[in-house]
Amino acid sequence: MFLFILDKLYMGPGQLYHDLQNLLHDLNVVGQISQLIGSLKGNYQNLNQSVAHDWTSGLQKLILKKEDEIRAADRCRIQLQLPGKQDKSGRPTFFTAVFNTFTPAIKQSWINNLQMAKLALAEDNLLGWFCVEDDGNQIKKEKHPLLVRHMPVMMAKQQEFKIECAAYNPELYLSGETESDSCSMEHGFLWIGSCTNQMGQIAIVSFQSSGPKVIECFNVESRILCMVYIPEEEKIKEINMSLNSENVPTKASNVPTICLGMEEGSISIYKSCQGSKKIRLQHFFTPEKSTVMSLTYMSQYLFAGLVNGNIAIYTKAE
Repeated sequence: MFLFILDKLYMGPGQLYHDLQNLLHDLNVVGQISQLIGSLKGNYQNLNQSVAHDWTSGLQKLILKKEDEIRAADRCRIQLQLPGKQDKSGRPTFFTAVFNTFTPAIKQSWINNLQMAKLALAEDNLLGWFCVEDDGNQIKKEKHPLLVRHMPVMMAKQQEFKIECAAYNPELYLSGETESDSCSMEHGFLWIGSCTNQMGQIAIVSFQSSGPKVIECFNVESRILCMVYIPEEEKIKEINMSLNSENVPTKASNVPTICLGMEEGSISIYKSCQGSKKIRLQHFFTPEKSTVMSLTYMSQYLFAGLVNGNIAIYTKAE
């Protein structure tokens, strides 16, 4: 496939593979020539092992460069298998359509939109999302949550655990490569709090691969009633309680965090970033150890709604 843009020629993967095969062929021929040069009896200018080595080294560099071009082209290549007309015997046929995008990001966005469209057509997502007005006209379709899959998140054997709350860390996948080849729609981590009558449990679900999976599960000393995610840019480095100066926690790390509100009247802050699991950074109690019913983070302030009707406000220390 060839694309002509602004008088420039963009070659598709087919041509790149052909060029690579030619380079490999030439490298093999140069290797044979090098062996023949080594069998010469006399000494000749520009016809010796040093020159043959330069030829080989140059071709190897061109091969590596062509392989990089192929990888870049594949990150911009979309190949679809589409249904065609039935053959004479009535059997279904298919044909392949290939498209090239200008950047890997455009391909990723296109694939994400396609996956979301397919997901919206699934049976689980066709029930109860849209309603009809009295005059029979369908209300404008809005973007609703779509069910991707069901998966267990409570790892304990006790059946009395029930999911109480959750918080999502939308951290992007970081790898050693500049471009990610993953076609997964999801990324980040989901912290899920489950409780019994006496204790709580945290399950951390990773969305960094094509299939979500629980990467950590641990118990905490009290029931978890609420959670909130605090991003890295506006993290709480050091929390000061404005109502009680005796309960000043220690300094937290410069990382994204998840704050847990406990029934025992405490707040726990855990590290939440790629590769980390159970790392508690801080743990402190609210005034009068009042149960934490809700947590909200905004403009570098952490608001804790307490069971006694008060709001405890924590701020980042300078």
